Amino acid sequence: MSDKTYLETMNEMPACKTTRLATILSCVLSEPLVFCYALLVPLFIKELHATPLQIGVLVTMHPLISFIAMYWSYFSALKKHKLLKRVNLGHALAKLPWLALPFVSSPWAIIAIATLYRLFSSGSMPGWNEVMRIKLASNIRHRTFAFGMAGAYLVALVLTVLIAPSFSLIWKWAFFASALIGLISLPFQAAIELPASSEDNADSTTSELYKKNAINKLKAPWRKTFQVLKEDKPFRALQARIMLFGIAMMMAHPATAIYFVKILNLDYLQMSLLFTVCKGSGSLISAQAWGRLLNKIPMQRFATYTFLLFALFIALLPLGVFHFLFLPLAYFIRGITQSAVHLLWHLSGPHYSGPKESASYSSVNLMLLGVRGSFAPALGAAICLAFSPSVVLFFASALCLSAAALFQHKNLEPKPLPKN
Repeated sequence: MSDKTYLETMNEMPACKTTRLATILSCVLSEPLVFCYALLVPLFIKELHATPLQIGVLVTMHPLISFIAMYWSYFSALKKHKLLKRVNLGHALAKLPWLALPFVSSPWAIIAIATLYRLFSSGSMPGWNEVMRIKLASNIRHRTFAFGMAGAYLVALVLTVLIAPSFSLIWKWAFFASALIGLISLPFQAAIELPASSEDNADSTTSELYKKNAINKLKAPWRKTFQVLKEDKPFRALQARIMLFGIAMMMAHPATAIYFVKILNLDYLQMSLLFTVCKGSGSLISAQAWGRLLNKIPMQRFATYTFLLFALFIALLPLGVFHFLFLPLAYFIRGITQSAVHLLWHLSGPHYSGPKESASYSSVNLMLLGVRGSFAPALGAAICLAFSPSVVLFFASALCLSAAALFQHKNLEPKPLPKN
């Protein structure tokens, strides 16, 4: 594709306009709730005075709920003619519980709402990726999603200025309004028309098989994801690299928090500038560039650049003891990396599935997220307490470099797809 603006490309392809608009609006209108959700942990500490147990459950719930989300994803994708309805139902169920937040104050009730949010938003991700694969050619899909994410990053920056200073006073209604805004995208998603699929009969047969035995129903998503990893060598290689990278990310998270609080003594203003302005600016200015790059280079090489940038981010953090300005630079790079990570997370499944359904490929992301989430954050915190944050950061950086170097000597890309 030539280097035309994205809006020009949209105007040239009216047949996909509905899907592109729905994709962009889904990214942008979901961002206010994503923004508020990211503030839940400090909210639990400062406003709700939650117990360590409640905070621990909230933090560990995020990756571990992926195991349950696999089931929603798997059974939603069994019947292709109901796929979009079930995706939209999942998106609605993720947002509707937040409308009750102004009327509850118990940390356990909020944990339950947050758990439903993670369950249905994560579980609907593979199905939504499959809708994009069916309706959008790969080059348009990459740029559409990148364009939507750029809009989402812009929304996050605006909310940082408008909401963050008074969030402690308005947080209940901020969640309420964010959920309502997120629901606006559903009619646009429902307007997408999916073609009739010849795979429905095969999926119905599979569904009947699993109805006969409850144990088979429990095993079904696991069998499917392991089958994908077994049969698709290029995708398996990418997931091995993402696994190392993901472990590094999760280990670095508690180490970074301890490093900022215990060693650098950063205040809330300094940390908010790093997390929102510096990181958000990097994400905003790089999102569309990553989308264009993904159309020009293999995804394995794209992943290599992502892992190297994250290793650079981690390597810059210890330099903060010498001068604070190393930290804004590090988080600007972190924001650039985040844009690439989002593309890898959402688009690797459709990219490697080719003409086949992609929901089972995207479900592999959920399964492996749960696997590394079951030990990596705790391992990072334990090493941090036993030694120091610097040791964890060094180890995480080494894992990123290992992920970047893995399988570099092999051609592990899927066959080129015919254009839609």
